[in-house]
Amino acid sequence: NHPPASIGGFLREVLTTPKGWMLILLGNSAGFVFAAIVLATTVVAFPLLLDRDVGAVSAIETSARAVMTNPLQMALWGLMVAVLLVIGSIPLFAGLAVVMPVLGHATWHLYRRVVEPERAQQDRRPL
Repeated sequence: NHPPASIGGFLREVLTTPKGWMLILLGNSAGFVFAAIVLATTVVAFPLLLDRDVGAVSAIETSARAVMTNPLQMALWGLMVAVLLVIGSIPLFAGLAVVMPVLGHATWHLYRRVVEPERAQQDRRPL
């Protein structure tokens, strides 16, 4: 077991050996789990914290409930965010100057669509 002498040697080790493929599989799996947890706990938490007088725990619970209620839509949202961030990063990260405000605005509208119906329903309940 010696370290690869070049980048090409490293890529050969990773892409042509069982240990390399195990590294790819486990690394991507760990990254996916981390990303899913972050998405589930924050997808509507930040806009909720800005919009209402709620605590962090309540915002995280609301975000998790939104993901559990709309799993496919939230997974697609997470995929769109990831793709847009990659696209924005390609031109020397300059594209992020456009992508980040667009994502912020879109996140606000996502929050309003997901969380506001809950508020409207609570307002309709008889006293």
